[in-house]
Amino acid sequence: NSEEYFARFYPASDSATQSFLRTALEKRRGAGDMLDRLIDLYELGQARIVGFTSLFFENMVSFALARKIKERNPRVLIAQGGATSESPSGEEYIRHVPALDFVVSGPGLKSFPRVVRNILEGRMDQNHDIPGVFTQVNLGRNVAQMGEELSIDTQIELDYAPFLQALEEKLPAWE
Repeated sequence: NSEEYFARFYPASDSATQSFLRTALEKRRGAGDMLDRLIDLYELGQARIVGFTSLFFENMVSFALARKIKERNPRVLIAQGGATSESPSGEEYIRHVPALDFVVSGPGLKSFPRVVRNILEGRMDQNHDIPGVFTQVNLGRNVAQMGEELSIDTQIELDYAPFLQALEEKLPAWE
């Protein structure tokens, strides 16, 4: 469908537009291999949960990477959140992107930890009732379209130790 897309959104036939389209198609040809290398490098096919966030234009690459991860290991759970995942877009993502298991709409500081906790504690079915979390199961049900806000006065304990330990193991020369 890339030909249809380019014809619709880049109808000009001037040399600058045609050069851009050739470059875009050339880069696209190597995208699959690049995504495979990322999956290998970060062992995403062995993860239990992989999450993506999107603010502007990251959706397509997130969806493509999610699809490739699922092709390698359908048991990996994939979550998408961020500004572009708010309702009604979030419902459409879960409806039309089969690789996504959860889409978090709105504030995720309460809802996403609940999703992760439920997964880790074996309570997957409870994720379908979390406000602002869309799943294939709860589409069309009366689930709140936005996650609950976390009070601005709430202190969040940050624990960077696992990240720093992984960084030290994977990149010992990191300064």
